[in-house]
Amino acid sequence: MTAADAMRRVDVHPRPDGSELADVTIDGRQIPRPVPLSGLGLFLSTLSDRGRQPVDVSIHELTGTVHSDVIWPRDQQPPPSTGPFEPHETVHLASILRSGPASPNGLPPPLRPPRRTRNGRLVLLGDQSGHTCPAPSSRG
Repeated sequence: MTAADAMRRVDVHPRPDGSELADVTIDGRQIPRPVPLSGLGLFLSTLSDRGRQPVDVSIHELTGTVHSDVIWPRDQQPPPSTGPFEPHETVHLASILRSGPASPNGLPPPLRPPRRTRNGRLVLLGDQSGHTCPAPSSRG
């Protein structure tokens, strides 16, 4: 069994009432009491340390943004990465519809909306690391 197989899944949903509390589910089951946002880090590290297993956590912001990370027990090291992305991070497949050079200041170029194309280039984008790389060819 790999570390990913034994990983706990935690979802954190901050309450919209401004109370600085969050509803938390562990492996799909909601815990009975909300967790103070100020104590969330301690809660997650304690869960990981006591269970002696990594915790895959997603924080669901009120805006719809989701932040994901893996919390490792203090007595375990994360497996070494052999690729451009962090172990277990969400990787998005994105289509490059149009490209252009950055300005001398490094600002992105103004790009017109694309025409539909069938042969656009694809990239992979790591959610946590921000790393990007060309997608492998899927021709077959």
